[in-house]
Amino acid sequence: MQRITKAALETRVHLLNLKLGEPRTPYVVDDEFRHAMTQPGSYYVGQAYGGFRLEQMCDSGGSRDISKRGTRREVYEFIGAMLAGIEALEAKRG
Repeated sequence: MQRITKAALETRVHLLNLKLGEPRTPYVVDDEFRHAMTQPGSYYVGQAYGGFRLEQMCDSGGSRDISKRGTRREVYEFIGAMLAGIEALEAKRG
């Protein structure tokens, strides 16, 4: 079984954001690097307590959990299932 890297997760999340028309990153920094502004709707991989999960940035500046916390592989497969569902809807719509 191939090891899932953080870069592989980020690539998959980038594709998810692209397919859903969401911003690529959860934050953008101003030109003077003083303030980070949130990008509502953006999906990203959160990491804490040795685990990973898919999260989405909210309008309030907070985030919401999309997946349960798990291993890199579990989150990678979860995002893959989301992408497969999106592709199935796209194919159905023609």
